[in-house]
Amino acid sequence: MSWKYGSKSITISHRRDTLLGYRWPEKIKEVPLLQKVEKNTCTFKDGSTVAVDAIILSTGYLHYFPFMAKELRLYSANRVAPASLYKGLVWVDNPKLFYLGMQDQWYTINMFDAQAWYVRDVIMGRIDVPDRDARVADVEDRVAREDAIRGDDDSIHYQGDCVGTGRRDRLS
Repeated sequence: MSWKYGSKSITISHRRDTLLGYRWPEKIKEVPLLQKVEKNTCTFKDGSTVAVDAIILSTGYLHYFPFMAKELRLYSANRVAPASLYKGLVWVDNPKLFYLGMQDQWYTINMFDAQAWYVRDVIMGRIDVPDRDARVADVEDRVAREDAIRGDDDSIHYQGDCVGTGRRDRLS
């Protein structure tokens, strides 16, 4: 997203053992794990350094909510159809609790916008959330459809379907 909005350069670092190996646009480079930050200089596991203006920390989709009561915490693997969330958003056991952005992301900003609008409309009473049985059935259906996915292309179409950009025939 930073590249799209005009950053002069972007350095991506992560805790994987190997680089992702994508053909990044020329402004983007991928380096091994960040080891140290001193003032505006970042040093990486391979000894390389870069001067930065900002650091954006991403947790890597580790669902970890120690500040919430245990019975309200999301326990789900990093997946496109997270467990316990109706429509990927509404807590199955408490329809007044919402989790946004918990999916493995392919559309990021579009998905966040669609989720925010949906939750807004639920809160404002424009969308009715069904009973618990229907919420559970929705989660089971979403998980089953994700389990049938055969690769990144299918994942992209699955999530595109959720935000209205995908081809429904990919999931039927």
